[in-house]
Amino acid sequence: MKKPRVIFGYLSEKDWAFIEFLCFTHASWRYVVSMAQVRVDGGNRDPREERAGGKLAARPTGYRIDLVVFAESRWLREMGSICEVVDLNENYPFVASYHFLADQRAADLITHNYGYAMKTDFDCFITATLIHHFPLQFETGRMHYTPLPGTSERLRRVAQDLGLQHRGRHDVGPTWYGDAHTLVSLARASLPVVYHLLDEEFEANADGSWRQNWVAGEGWPLWSKDMAVMYAPDIVLNHLVENFDISTKYDVHGDTERYTFSLYHIHCQHGDGNFSKFEFFKHKYDDRDVTGGLDFHLVKDYALWLAVSTWRHVMAMQQGQQQGQQQGQQQGSWR
Repeated sequence: MKKPRVIFGYLSEKDWAFIEFLCFTHASWRYVVSMAQVRVDGGNRDPREERAGGKLAARPTGYRIDLVVFAESRWLREMGSICEVVDLNENYPFVASYHFLADQRAADLITHNYGYAMKTDFDCFITATLIHHFPLQFETGRMHYTPLPGTSERLRRVAQDLGLQHRGRHDVGPTWYGDAHTLVSLARASLPVVYHLLDEEFEANADGSWRQNWVAGEGWPLWSKDMAVMYAPDIVLNHLVENFDISTKYDVHGDTERYTFSLYHIHCQHGDGNFSKFEFFKHKYDDRDVTGGLDFHLVKDYALWLAVSTWRHVMAMQQGQQQGQQQGQQQGSWR
Protein backbone atom coordinates (compact mmCIF):
# COMPACT_ATOMS: atom_id res chain seq x y z
CA MET A 1 0.00 0.00 0.00
CA LYS A 2 1.34 3.43 -0.96
CA LYS A 3 2.14 5.85 1.84
CA PRO A 4 0.08 9.05 2.05
CA ARG A 5 1.49 12.50 1.30
CA VAL A 6 2.25 15.26 3.76
CA ILE A 7 2.58 19.04 3.73
CA PHE A 8 4.67 20.38 6.59
CA GLY A 9 6.44 23.46 7.84
CA TYR A 10 7.51 25.40 10.91
CA LEU A 11 5.29 27.77 12.86
CA SER A 12 7.51 30.53 14.20
CA GLU A 13 7.21 32.49 17.44
CA LYS A 14 5.98 35.65 15.70
CA ASP A 15 2.76 37.03 17.13
CA TRP A 16 0.82 36.76 13.88
CA ALA A 17 2.18 33.32 12.91
CA PHE A 18 -0.79 31.24 14.08
CA ILE A 19 -3.43 33.44 12.42
CA GLU A 20 -1.37 33.45 9.22
CA PHE A 21 -1.18 29.66 9.31
CA LEU A 22 -4.87 29.31 10.09
CA CYS A 23 -6.11 31.68 7.37
CA PHE A 24 -3.61 30.75 4.67
CA THR A 25 -2.12 27.25 4.71
CA HIS A 26 -4.64 25.54 6.97
CA ALA A 27 -7.62 27.10 5.19
CA SER A 28 -6.38 26.00 1.77
CA TRP A 29 -5.43 22.54 3.07
CA ARG A 30 -8.94 22.05 4.45
CA TYR A 31 -10.42 22.99 1.11
CA VAL A 32 -8.03 20.75 -0.86
CA VAL A 33 -8.59 17.82 1.51
CA SER A 34 -12.35 18.18 1.04
CA MET A 35 -11.74 17.99 -2.70
CA ALA A 36 -9.43 14.99 -2.32
CA GLN A 37 -11.95 13.09 -0.22
CA VAL A 38 -14.92 13.85 -2.43
CA ARG A 39 -14.28 15.02 -5.99
CA VAL A 40 -17.14 16.69 -7.79
CA ASP A 41 -17.97 15.11 -11.13
CA GLY A 42 -17.47 17.45 -14.01
CA GLY A 43 -14.60 19.54 -12.63
CA ASN A 44 -13.46 21.59 -9.68
CA ARG A 45 -15.90 22.44 -6.94
CA ASP A 46 -16.42 25.98 -5.76
CA PRO A 47 -16.85 25.82 -1.94
CA ARG A 48 -19.21 28.80 -2.12
CA GLU A 49 -21.73 26.50 -3.80
CA GLU A 50 -21.73 24.31 -0.69
CA ARG A 51 -22.45 27.28 1.53
CA ALA A 52 -25.34 28.21 -0.74
CA GLY A 53 -26.78 24.73 -0.29
CA GLY A 54 -26.00 23.49 -3.78
CA LYS A 55 -26.11 19.74 -4.38
CA LEU A 56 -23.46 18.31 -6.67
CA ALA A 57 -22.73 14.77 -7.81
CA ALA A 58 -19.52 13.58 -6.18
CA ARG A 59 -17.32 10.52 -5.80
CA PRO A 60 -14.32 9.76 -3.56
CA THR A 61 -10.79 10.02 -4.93
CA GLY A 62 -9.04 7.91 -2.30
CA TYR A 63 -6.16 10.40 -2.02
CA ARG A 64 -4.89 11.49 1.38
CA ILE A 65 -2.80 14.58 2.14
CA ASP A 66 -1.84 15.21 5.78
CA LEU A 67 -0.72 18.49 7.31
CA VAL A 68 2.06 18.36 9.93
CA VAL A 69 3.12 21.47 11.84
CA PHE A 70 6.36 21.84 13.75
CA ALA A 71 5.79 24.78 16.06
CA GLU A 72 7.26 26.93 18.79
CA SER A 73 6.10 25.77 22.23
CA ARG A 74 4.01 28.94 22.67
CA TRP A 75 1.55 27.61 20.09
CA LEU A 76 0.86 24.18 21.62
CA ARG A 77 -2.48 25.23 23.14
CA GLU A 78 -3.71 26.82 19.91
CA MET A 79 -2.56 23.90 17.78
CA GLY A 80 -4.19 21.49 20.19
CA SER A 81 -7.57 22.98 19.29
CA ILE A 82 -7.29 21.89 15.64
CA CYS A 83 -4.99 18.85 15.58
CA GLU A 84 -3.25 16.15 17.57
CA VAL A 85 -0.14 17.50 19.29
CA VAL A 86 3.13 15.58 19.63
CA ASP A 87 5.40 17.64 21.88
CA LEU A 88 9.06 17.28 20.87
CA ASN A 89 9.97 19.83 23.56
CA GLU A 90 12.28 21.77 21.23
CA ASN A 91 12.31 25.15 19.45
CA TYR A 92 14.29 25.80 16.28
CA PRO A 93 14.52 29.57 15.75
CA PHE A 94 17.60 29.49 13.49
CA VAL A 95 17.06 28.37 9.88
CA ALA A 96 13.51 27.62 11.01
CA SER A 97 12.51 26.67 7.47
CA TYR A 98 14.24 23.30 7.83
CA HIS A 99 16.46 23.27 10.94
CA PHE A 100 13.92 21.13 12.81
CA LEU A 101 14.63 18.21 10.45
CA ALA A 102 18.02 17.83 12.11
CA ASP A 103 16.01 16.38 15.00
CA GLN A 104 15.89 12.65 14.27
CA ARG A 105 12.39 12.41 15.71
CA ALA A 106 11.11 14.99 13.24
CA ALA A 107 12.95 13.35 10.34
CA ASP A 108 11.58 9.92 11.25
CA LEU A 109 8.05 11.25 11.56
CA ILE A 110 8.21 12.43 7.94
CA THR A 111 10.15 9.57 6.35
CA HIS A 112 8.50 6.67 8.20
CA ASN A 113 4.94 7.76 7.59
CA TYR A 114 4.90 9.45 4.19
CA GLY A 115 5.94 8.78 0.62
CA TYR A 116 5.80 12.27 -0.87
CA ALA A 117 6.38 15.39 1.22
CA MET A 118 6.08 19.13 0.65
CA LYS A 119 8.04 21.60 2.78
CA THR A 120 6.36 24.98 2.79
CA ASP A 121 6.24 28.28 4.61
CA PHE A 122 2.88 29.12 6.17
CA ASP A 123 2.21 32.37 4.33
CA CYS A 124 1.18 30.05 1.51
CA PHE A 125 -1.87 28.40 -0.04
CA ILE A 126 -2.05 25.07 -1.84
CA THR A 127 -4.49 24.41 -4.69
CA ALA A 128 -6.66 21.43 -5.55
CA THR A 129 -4.44 20.72 -8.58
CA LEU A 130 -2.00 19.18 -6.10
CA ILE A 131 -4.39 16.29 -5.44
CA HIS A 132 -3.42 14.43 -8.58
CA HIS A 133 0.21 15.54 -8.76
CA PHE A 134 2.82 12.91 -7.94
CA PRO A 135 6.14 14.27 -9.29
CA LEU A 136 8.43 12.00 -11.28
CA GLN A 137 11.41 13.96 -9.98
CA PHE A 138 12.16 16.29 -7.10
CA GLU A 139 10.54 19.70 -7.56
CA THR A 140 11.05 23.10 -5.99
CA GLY A 141 9.61 26.55 -6.43
CA ARG A 142 11.60 29.43 -7.89
CA MET A 143 12.92 32.42 -5.97
CA HIS A 144 15.27 34.91 -7.59
CA TYR A 145 18.22 35.24 -5.23
CA THR A 146 20.76 35.43 -8.09
CA PRO A 147 19.57 38.53 -9.96
CA LEU A 148 23.22 39.39 -10.68
CA PRO A 149 25.83 36.90 -12.00
CA GLY A 150 28.25 37.49 -9.13
CA THR A 151 26.06 35.51 -6.71
CA SER A 152 25.70 32.43 -8.92
CA GLU A 153 29.44 32.47 -9.66
CA ARG A 154 30.23 32.62 -5.95
CA LEU A 155 27.86 29.75 -5.17
CA ARG A 156 29.58 27.54 -7.71
CA ARG A 157 32.96 28.50 -6.27
CA VAL A 158 31.82 27.60 -2.73
CA ALA A 159 30.55 24.25 -4.00
CA GLN A 160 33.95 23.60 -5.55
CA ASP A 161 35.68 24.54 -2.28
CA LEU A 162 33.54 21.95 -0.51
CA GLY A 163 34.29 19.29 -3.11
CA LEU A 164 30.70 19.25 -4.32
CA GLN A 165 29.39 19.06 -7.86
CA HIS A 166 27.29 22.00 -9.02
CA ARG A 167 25.09 21.57 -12.09
CA GLY A 168 24.73 25.30 -12.65
CA ARG A 169 21.06 25.59 -11.67
CA HIS A 170 20.05 28.39 -9.32
CA ASP A 171 17.08 30.19 -7.74
CA VAL A 172 15.83 27.15 -5.83
CA GLY A 173 12.68 28.28 -4.04
CA PRO A 174 11.77 27.65 -0.39
CA THR A 175 9.01 25.18 -1.32
CA TRP A 176 10.18 21.62 -1.97
CA TYR A 177 8.05 18.67 -3.08
CA GLY A 178 9.06 15.11 -3.79
CA ASP A 179 10.26 11.89 -2.23
CA ALA A 180 10.23 12.30 1.56
CA HIS A 181 13.65 10.73 2.09
CA THR A 182 15.25 12.97 -0.55
CA LEU A 183 13.64 16.06 0.96
CA VAL A 184 14.82 15.27 4.48
CA SER A 185 18.32 14.45 3.22
CA LEU A 186 18.46 17.78 1.39
CA ALA A 187 17.44 19.69 4.52
CA ARG A 188 19.87 17.91 6.82
CA ALA A 189 22.79 18.23 4.40
CA SER A 190 22.04 21.94 3.90
CA LEU A 191 22.44 22.87 7.57
CA PRO A 192 26.25 22.54 7.82
CA VAL A 193 26.54 24.39 4.51
CA VAL A 194 24.57 27.31 6.00
CA TYR A 195 27.12 27.56 8.83
CA HIS A 196 30.02 27.17 6.42
CA LEU A 197 28.71 30.04 4.30
CA LEU A 198 28.25 32.29 7.32
CA ASP A 199 31.60 31.42 8.90
CA GLU A 200 33.75 31.44 5.78
CA GLU A 201 32.03 33.86 3.40
CA PHE A 202 31.04 36.67 5.78
CA GLU A 203 32.84 38.70 8.41
CA ALA A 204 32.19 38.15 12.11
CA ASN A 205 31.33 40.66 14.81
CA ALA A 206 33.03 40.58 18.20
CA ASP A 207 30.10 38.64 19.67
CA GLY A 208 30.41 35.92 17.03
CA SER A 209 27.44 37.03 14.95
CA TRP A 210 27.82 37.66 11.24
CA ARG A 211 27.69 40.95 9.42
CA GLN A 212 27.57 42.21 5.87
CA ASN A 213 30.47 44.14 4.46
CA TRP A 214 28.47 46.81 2.67
CA VAL A 215 31.64 48.57 1.52
CA ALA A 216 32.70 45.39 -0.28
CA GLY A 217 29.36 45.28 -2.07
CA GLU A 218 27.59 42.73 0.13
CA GLY A 219 23.90 42.83 0.91
CA TRP A 220 20.76 42.15 -1.10
CA PRO A 221 20.46 42.01 -4.09
CA LEU A 222 24.17 41.17 -4.06
CA TRP A 223 25.82 38.50 -1.92
CA SER A 224 23.82 38.54 1.31
CA LYS A 225 24.19 36.76 4.65
CA ASP A 226 20.42 36.86 5.06
CA MET A 227 20.11 34.56 2.04
CA ALA A 228 22.44 31.86 3.38
CA VAL A 229 19.38 29.73 4.17
CA MET A 230 18.59 29.81 0.42
CA TYR A 231 22.18 29.54 -0.80
CA ALA A 232 22.84 26.29 1.07
CA PRO A 233 20.09 24.19 -0.59
CA ASP A 234 21.20 25.62 -3.94
CA ILE A 235 24.64 24.08 -3.39
CA VAL A 236 23.42 20.81 -1.87
CA LEU A 237 20.56 20.11 -4.29
CA ASN A 238 22.83 20.54 -7.30
CA HIS A 239 25.19 17.96 -5.81
CA LEU A 240 22.70 15.56 -4.26
CA VAL A 241 20.03 15.22 -6.96
CA GLU A 242 20.86 14.67 -10.62
CA ASN A 243 17.43 15.49 -12.03
CA PHE A 244 15.20 18.09 -10.41
CA ASP A 245 12.75 20.71 -11.60
CA ILE A 246 12.77 24.35 -10.50
CA SER A 247 9.12 24.98 -11.27
CA THR A 248 7.01 28.09 -11.70
CA LYS A 249 4.05 26.15 -10.28
CA TYR A 250 5.22 26.69 -6.69
CA ASP A 251 5.93 29.91 -4.79
CA VAL A 252 3.58 31.78 -7.12
CA HIS A 253 2.91 35.36 -6.00
CA GLY A 254 -0.43 35.96 -4.27
CA ASP A 255 -1.45 38.79 -6.57
CA THR A 256 -1.05 36.91 -9.85
CA GLU A 257 -3.93 36.48 -12.28
CA ARG A 258 -2.90 32.94 -13.16
CA TYR A 259 -5.47 30.20 -12.68
CA THR A 260 -5.23 27.85 -9.73
CA PHE A 261 -5.66 24.79 -11.93
CA SER A 262 -2.35 25.66 -13.64
CA LEU A 263 -0.25 25.56 -10.44
CA TYR A 264 0.10 23.82 -7.08
CA HIS A 265 1.22 26.39 -4.55
CA ILE A 266 0.88 30.14 -3.84
CA HIS A 267 3.40 32.07 -1.73
CA CYS A 268 2.48 35.58 -0.53
CA GLN A 269 5.62 37.70 -0.79
CA HIS A 270 6.97 41.22 -0.50
CA GLY A 271 5.72 43.46 -3.25
CA ASP A 272 2.45 41.63 -3.85
CA GLY A 273 -0.49 43.85 -4.74
CA ASN A 274 -3.93 42.33 -4.30
CA PHE A 275 -3.94 39.82 -2.62
CA SER A 276 -1.28 41.01 -0.14
CA LYS A 277 -0.56 39.39 3.22
CA PHE A 278 0.66 42.73 4.53
CA GLU A 279 -2.61 44.43 3.62
CA PHE A 280 -4.47 41.49 5.19
CA PHE A 281 -2.73 42.02 8.53
CA LYS A 282 -3.40 45.75 8.34
CA HIS A 283 -7.11 44.81 8.10
CA LYS A 284 -7.45 46.44 4.69
CA TYR A 285 -9.83 43.68 3.64
CA ASP A 286 -12.15 43.91 6.65
CA ASP A 287 -14.92 45.55 4.65
CA ARG A 288 -14.28 43.70 1.42
CA ASP A 289 -17.31 41.83 0.05
CA VAL A 290 -16.17 38.29 -0.74
CA THR A 291 -19.64 36.83 -1.33
CA GLY A 292 -19.63 37.75 -5.01
CA GLY A 293 -17.64 39.28 -7.83
CA LEU A 294 -14.66 36.96 -7.35
CA ASP A 295 -13.33 34.29 -9.67
CA PHE A 296 -12.42 31.48 -7.29
CA HIS A 297 -10.10 29.96 -9.92
CA LEU A 298 -7.91 33.08 -10.11
CA VAL A 299 -5.00 32.98 -7.68
CA LYS A 300 -5.55 36.45 -6.23
CA ASP A 301 -9.29 35.84 -5.67
CA TYR A 302 -8.74 32.31 -4.32
CA ALA A 303 -6.25 33.62 -1.74
CA LEU A 304 -8.46 36.59 -0.87
CA TRP A 305 -11.59 34.49 -0.36
CA LEU A 306 -9.91 31.80 1.75
CA ALA A 307 -8.03 34.24 4.00
CA VAL A 308 -10.84 36.74 4.55
CA SER A 309 -13.65 34.22 4.98
CA THR A 310 -11.56 32.18 7.45
CA TRP A 311 -10.66 35.30 9.42
CA ARG A 312 -14.31 36.32 9.65
CA HIS A 313 -15.27 32.83 10.77
CA VAL A 314 -12.62 32.94 13.53
CA MET A 315 -13.83 36.37 14.67
CA ALA A 316 -17.45 35.17 14.73
CA MET A 317 -16.46 32.19 16.88
CA GLN A 318 -14.55 34.40 19.31
CA GLN A 319 -17.48 36.80 19.60
CA GLY A 320 -19.84 33.90 20.25
CA GLN A 321 -17.56 32.60 23.00
CA GLN A 322 -17.32 36.04 24.60
CA GLN A 323 -21.09 36.47 24.53
CA GLY A 324 -21.51 33.03 26.10
CA GLN A 325 -19.07 33.92 28.87
CA GLN A 326 -20.83 37.23 29.52
CA GLN A 327 -24.22 35.53 29.72
CA GLY A 328 -22.80 32.97 32.10
CA GLN A 329 -21.40 35.72 34.33
CA GLN A 330 -24.72 37.57 34.31
CA GLN A 331 -26.65 34.45 35.23
CA GLY A 332 -24.22 33.77 38.03
CA SER A 333 -24.68 37.29 39.41
CA TRP A 334 -28.51 36.81 39.53
CA ARG A 335 -28.32 33.78 41.75
